[in-house]
Amino acid sequence: MLLQAYPAPSKISSSIPRQCLQFALSSVRPATSPRTPGRENTQVRLPRSSGTHDLVAVSNICVDVVLKVDQLPPLESINRRQLLAERTAALADTPDRSAWEVGGSCNVAIAAARLGLSVATCGNIPSDVYGHFLSDILQAEGIHENAAIASPEDFPTLRETLLVLTFVAPGGKHAFCSRYDLGPWPLLKGIGTLAEHAHQIMAKARAVIFNGFVFDELPPHVVAAAAQQAQRAGAAIFFDPGPRAFSLQEGPRRAALDSILDIANVVLMTEEEALAVTGKSDPSEAAKTLLTRQPGRIQWVVIKLGRMGSELHMHSQAIFQPGFKVELKDSVGCGDSMAAAIAMGFIRQRCPSATLTLANAVGGATAMGFGAGRSVACRHDVTDDGE
Repeated sequence: MLLQAYPAPSKISSSIPRQCLQFALSSVRPATSPRTPGRENTQVRLPRSSGTHDLVAVSNICVDVVLKVDQLPPLESINRRQLLAERTAALADTPDRSAWEVGGSCNVAIAAARLGLSVATCGNIPSDVYGHFLSDILQAEGIHENAAIASPEDFPTLRETLLVLTFVAPGGKHAFCSRYDLGPWPLLKGIGTLAEHAHQIMAKARAVIFNGFVFDELPPHVVAAAAQQAQRAGAAIFFDPGPRAFSLQEGPRRAALDSILDIANVVLMTEEEALAVTGKSDPSEAAKTLLTRQPGRIQWVVIKLGRMGSELHMHSQAIFQPGFKVELKDSVGCGDSMAAAIAMGFIRQRCPSATLTLANAVGGATAMGFGAGRSVACRHDVTDDGE
């Protein structure tokens, strides 16, 4: 298929984050511009039902152990299994929890809850000490409902909380290491469907978000079936491939990627992830590739450009929002914070330009803290009154 003619991203003015978040949260009306010949209306197709929850985050619920290092370890060339064993043993010998933080899908869940959305999670939270820590944090953040995706009696790997070593180097660079890196994938091989409670939560949601780590845990057909069922019930499907984009390029894992792209309404990627997913080095070309993809469900493609800002591509137009000048401490969780803001704008039918401004604002605010989880942006971080 030939790519359609497509306008270049238009630049919108930037201001300080606190003004942007106030504007996006309280002053923006839904985009309702009339349809004009040759130009598609920017209003999104909303989910059919209001839903019990605004957003449900699926799989990849974990506890991060945030480790400050002078230089990132060469994870591609060292024995990850040995590294995990050594670090985990050291953690077990100390009661110090200052380096513990919830991570994975918890980041976007907490960021969304702090923006005022009703949020639930789907993933196993074991009864070990890390699971209790994780559950307590989610409860404190107002996330009171979680559905297990499978029985730990059938899958022993679910009896222990997933720990992710999060190495953070000067300049905000980071790398992750967990037992999920070791395979064989998927870890829940043989599962035929998600637990019924998980399907029920997703079926009542306005939006459901998956990230690329879901394919480390679940077979592609299980993910596709869950997303399709949620979409038929009226949920919008969000997908952020994240660091796993680079492992989803060939064979069965490429099929896994295609299965979620066929279903997604909104896709969020960094520039590097966009190259891995589409083979296109130019963000606009990568976005076009997804927007012209059949069966044509994708409505928004968000390209995260780090300090440069971000782009929001739609069928009719594209918008560029410059990044905010902030004191960067750590980039962990910035993309998750942005995803929460994009989800809010999409399901509440906010103006696309204001939605992107909001996303950059909360992403920038998160970058000013250390780690993710409870360090993602709060409303009072970027507003004058915290309302």
